[in-house]
Amino acid sequence: MATMFTSGPSSKKLPQRAKLVVIDPYRTRHSEVSRLVSAINPGTDAALALGLMHVIINENLFDADYVSRCHYRVRGAEGSRAAVSA
Repeated sequence: MATMFTSGPSSKKLPQRAKLVVIDPYRTRHSEVSRLVSAINPGTDAALALGLMHVIINENLFDADYVSRCHYRVRGAEGSRAAVSA
């Protein structure tokens, strides 16, 4: 599954099978074409990020082989695991 991060309107067309999820306290142009809109409260984005990391790490939804092979490119993986596993 490909992930696209953007902070402004994107002129690129998403692949047909792509699912755009918008996490923003304000309604934006992206909200109109997204599959899911989560209007989080301002200031709660850190909690959301930690929650997503918790699920990704604890359910092994990441490429562990890549992380172990390319440890020089992936910094803080063990620290992140410890931080969200508590």
